[in-house]
Amino acid sequence: MGRNYFALAFSAAMLPKEKVVIVKTEMTLEKLRDEMMEKIKNGVKINCILNPSHKATIEVIKDWGIPVEIPQSPPKVELGPNDVLYLVQVSGLPRLTDRHQYTTKEIQRADWRFMKIEVFTDSLLMPLLC
Repeated sequence: MGRNYFALAFSAAMLPKEKVVIVKTEMTLEKLRDEMMEKIKNGVKINCILNPSHKATIEVIKDWGIPVEIPQSPPKVELGPNDVLYLVQVSGLPRLTDRHQYTTKEIQRADWRFMKIEVFTDSLLMPLLC
């Protein structure tokens, strides 16, 4: 059983050095939230890979019922075999320079994507790829 994470960004720096297979699944907000909540209900810890400087975006995520915590500092994570990363990516939000939260209109205009990234070792998927 791998580890579970939640993040607002994904980078190749998060991948292990060994050969892995990545499976990305697009999800709806509801599907992502429900899957995370089901895991939490079953005792699975979901580690948050969040930068505290993105507090306004994190607050939007929390308002949607996604259970996330804001860490003191952004953790560095290397995903490994069987790990799952729940990912929310947003574009189109303005920079907040003179306030601390987004308006409803700004949130609605932004482009939100909800994904699940799964990491497998090549040997685990080889039978499926042949």
